[in-house]
This record gives sequence, structure tokens and C-alpha cells, in this order.
Amino acid sequence: MDMVALHDKALGFTRNCLWQEAVPFLKYLLEQSPNYEHGAPWYDLACCQDELGEVAEARRCYERALGFDTMNATVRLLT
Repeated sequence: MDMVALHDKALGFTRNCLWQEAVPFLKYLLEQSPNYEHGAPWYDLACCQDELGEVAEARRCYERALGFDTMNATVRLLT
């Protein structure tokens, strides 16, 4: 599966609030390409982890996402 397909699959899960199902796709995507789409999957993963109550991991991922877009007000508020 290519990177676009992986990200699309993960986003499909998140659109349906299937956070746990999205996590492995996002983690694999980030292992393969940590800079994919300017860090967008870091934010997506953080949101999933936040929804799952994994606050420390979510914060770490929000911080990684912020590294790609320092002006992202949403991420800045969450870190």
C-alpha cells in the first residue's frame, strides 16, 4: 500500500471515530515517511491518541506536528 492509500485509510477510520483502528496505519506511515505531507499524520495520530486517553503520547505527537507548522494555532493550544 502506498503512502497516500495508507493515509486515506487512516483518515477513513478517524472520520468514523474508529481511533484505535487508525493508529497502526498512522504509525506505519510515520515509520516509513516521518515527513509525509509536512507532518500532517503526526497531528492525525495525536488526535487519535487524545481520543483514546493516551495523553502523554498525544502531546508528543502534537509537538512533532508543531515542528512542521509552528503557526498552527490548534496544535499550539493543545501542547
